[in-house]
Amino acid sequence: REAAAAAGVDAAAWDAALDRAALAAEVRQAFWTVLFRQRMLALAHEDATTAMEIEAIVDLRVEGGEAAELDRIKARLERLRADRAVQAEAGRLAAARTVLAAQCGDGLPAEFELADAWPIQPESAAPAVDLTAAVADHPALRLQAAVRARREQELRLAEAERRPALAVGLAAAQEYDANSLSGFLRLELPAWDRNAAGIAAAAARRDEADALLAKLRRDIRRDVALAVQGLAQAREQRAAFEGDMRQAAAEAYRIDTLRYREGEVDFLHLLDTRRTARQVEAEYLLRQYDVQIARAELDRVLGKGDVEP
Repeated sequence: REAAAAAGVDAAAWDAALDRAALAAEVRQAFWTVLFRQRMLALAHEDATTAMEIEAIVDLRVEGGEAAELDRIKARLERLRADRAVQAEAGRLAAARTVLAAQCGDGLPAEFELADAWPIQPESAAPAVDLTAAVADHPALRLQAAVRARREQELRLAEAERRPALAVGLAAAQEYDANSLSGFLRLELPAWDRNAAGIAAAAARRDEADALLAKLRRDIRRDVALAVQGLAQAREQRAAFEGDMRQAAAEAYRIDTLRYREGEVDFLHLLDTRRTARQVEAEYLLRQYDVQIARAELDRVLGKGDVEP
C-alpha cells in the first residue's frame, strides 16, 4: 500500500509538470501574438500615413488639372480603408493582450508593456532535437510510468490478500465484579476466497497501463516529429521573404509614387504597387509569427515547462 501511494504521489507530480508545460506553451503563444499584433498595428499606421500622403498628391494633381476627380474619390476611399484597418488592428491587439493577461492569471498590470523580443535577424539554424532523450524525459511518459508502477503495486497487494494473514490484538472485558484484559493470536486462512477476481482485475489494469505506456511513447515520437517538420516548413516559408522581395516591393512603391507625381503612371497603377508592398510586408510578419508559434508548439510536445520566450 505504501509503494502504491508513493507511485500515486509521483503521478501527481508529473501531472502537474505536464500542466505547466501546456500552460507555458499557451503563454508563449499569447506573448508572440501580442508582439505580432503590435507589429501589424504599426504597419497599419504606416499604411494610413501613406494613404494620406497619396491623397494629398492626388489633390494637388486634380487641382492642377492633371488628374480626374475620380482619382480624388479613389484616394479618399483608400485613406478611409486604411483608417478602418488601423481600428481593426487596434481591436485585435486589445484582444491579444486580454488573452495574455488571462493566461498569466490576471497578474499583469492593466497597462503592461512587453519587451520587444521580435527577431530582427532570423536564426541561422533550426534547433536540434534528440528524439530519444525527448521521449525518455517527457513528463507525460513519466506520468504514465508512475501510473503503471501504481498498478503493479496494486497487483502485488491483490496477490498478497490470498495468503494466510496473522492477526494479533487485545480484547478488554468488564463485568460487575471484575475487569479483564486478554490477548489473541489468530491465523486467517483464505480457504474459500482466493481473491482470484481481484487479482485478475488488478492484472488487467496493469496490462492496460503497459499498453497505454507503449502507445504514449509512439504518440510522443510522432508529435515531436510532426512539430519539427512544422517548424522546418514555417522557416522555409519565411525564407522566401528574407531575400530582396521586401526591399524590391518598397522600392517599387517609392519609384511609382514619384512617377505618378510626374504623371508617368496612372492612379490605379500606384494603388496596385502600394497594396503589393503592404501585402509583402504583412506576409513577412505573418511568416515570422508562424515560426515562433511553431517553436512554441515544439516546446509543448517536448514537455518543456519554462515560460521564457
